[in-house]
Amino acid sequence: MVILKERLFIKYPAVFLCGLFFGFYHGNLFYFDTINIITNCVFGYVVGWIAVKTKSLFIPILVHSLTNCIGYLIQVFLK
Repeated sequence: MVILKERLFIKYPAVFLCGLFFGFYHGNLFYFDTINIITNCVFGYVVGWIAVKTKSLFIPILVHSLTNCIGYLIQVFLK
């Protein structure tokens, strides 16, 4: 664990793993869209970091819901 903190600058390894799981679950794993998986891993890490910092699940759930809503509205208005 010390190696992770010093070399990769990851303070919360559990949040990093949750971000990876989030990315592979939300990024089209069956079609293996690499860019989508990477961006979802980063988003999962950010949302996990927010959960750790706020010590609440309400704010990350709100952030996730807002990004889903914004993404849906962008899809609707661009068609």
